[in-house]
Amino acid sequence: MADNLPQARTTSFEGGRVRVCTHADTVATPRACKHAPYGAVMGYLRHLTLSAILLLLFPVLGCDPGYSYKPIDKSGTPMPEWSASVEGVDFGFSPLHGLVGSRYISYGPEISNQSAKTVILLDGRLTTNGRTIKATLPGSGESEWRTVLPGEVKTVSLLWDRTQHGSSKELILGQKISWSWRVRIGKKKHSFEFDTDRGP
Repeated sequence: MADNLPQARTTSFEGGRVRVCTHADTVATPRACKHAPYGAVMGYLRHLTLSAILLLLFPVLGCDPGYSYKPIDKSGTPMPEWSASVEGVDFGFSPLHGLVGSRYISYGPEISNQSAKTVILLDGRLTTNGRTIKATLPGSGESEWRTVLPGEVKTVSLLWDRTQHGSSKELILGQKISWSWRVRIGKKKHSFEFDTDRGP
């Protein structure tokens, strides 16, 4: 008679997991497939529902939308990195990433100093939408973190305030950002420029 019974499925709640059992499972291992209280199962289902809702709402309630600017060559073609080598020192700039609503922009090169001289990133400027702002440099002692000693590889990022000089008009980033940098290698100063593009 038992062989003709339908393979009904029952649900139990054990240790944070829901176990689904057929009638045959229940006969073979009645303790493992015992019925759970209705409230326990419903509580677990509510937990799953809440988790799904939070995952859906996270993009809405989370951070501002992001932006990305890639270095481009003279023809306007995007590049994975803009690089330059000066006196045995390599400078590499990856794409710029940030949040649309952020007041600050942080950006700078990875500097690989294969020379016998000390390298200091002196300053940086960005130009976009017809406006140019200088990087914000801290006070006393700030040159230490902008210094790359012989044999060192170090990323040095500068900071730009989009409301610089107390302006009530926040700098709006355009399609392109042009960058200008000054460095000192030993006693000699160098400068270089390149552009980044936001893309389509």
